[in-house]
Amino acid sequence: MTAWILIAAVGLDLLIGDPEVRWHPVRMAGRGIEWIEAALRRLKWDGRVGGAALVILALALCGFPVVAIVLIAASPAAQFAAGTVIVYFSIALGSLLRTGHDVRSALEAGRVDDARAGVARLCGRDVDRLDREGLTRATVESLAENSVDGFTAPIFYAALLGPAGAWLYRIANTLDSMVGYKNEKYLRFGRAAARLDDILNFIPARLTAVLLSLWSPVARGRVRDGWRCMWEYARLHPSPNAGWPESAAAGALGLRLGGPAYYFGKETEKPFLGGGLRPPVPADLLLTARLVTGASLTFAALLCGILWL
Repeated sequence: MTAWILIAAVGLDLLIGDPEVRWHPVRMAGRGIEWIEAALRRLKWDGRVGGAALVILALALCGFPVVAIVLIAASPAAQFAAGTVIVYFSIALGSLLRTGHDVRSALEAGRVDDARAGVARLCGRDVDRLDREGLTRATVESLAENSVDGFTAPIFYAALLGPAGAWLYRIANTLDSMVGYKNEKYLRFGRAAARLDDILNFIPARLTAVLLSLWSPVARGRVRDGWRCMWEYARLHPSPNAGWPESAAAGALGLRLGGPAYYFGKETEKPFLGGGLRPPVPADLLLTARLVTGASLTFAALLCGILWL
């Protein structure tokens, strides 16, 4: 893959965003995953073996068309066009930032229900239980964490394995978002998808956290605060990866993030991240967006530099 493909894909993402259409490749992959899961459950393959089969079948069936397109594209122009489109549909930084902006605007205007709808697009927690402060905190956390899932991780694998690498990562991440839950239905069946997502995000999450720390000044913070908070709190998070960008953002913003959250009607205990004492306010969402944008585009620029070598 060339740096120009990455530049073009990122440019399209920031300008156009993620189109909300039924034929979106990620939505189609999601429907494919639902179909495979239903078939496996009909066969009573609803344990760990069935979950592993789901991962293998989803990567094979949903990934094959994209891999075939990459292999078929013969001319440089066709390779550029195919690669750009594939990477573009595999990333979602533009939509992430727009959703964060929508939540901030809704909170500032007192439209709490609209803010809840926006937060529901960013994370899986029960938004009906969140007040203004809780919605703001959830959005800050989601912007930081999803900068990995939605941008730095897919372009990392695009640079490493080509456009198909970005798409295969997107399938793996979609699998985790659909079945990687620790509830009665998915604790065993979703284990393989969750573990694969943990492995794939291990390096990108930590690299992103470092860059978030370095960009602390745009969030009116200090680099050393973001860095210290990252190393002190990241390992407390139940996720092996999410705690890194969230802790870095907490240090950069001077906030305390995390804490108990509700998922599927049940309270989940989570540690607090960061030593800040002030409550988050909607204005923090603008600072978080600046932080995420700076770190994400720096990550992309570094990858472009490597691809140009």
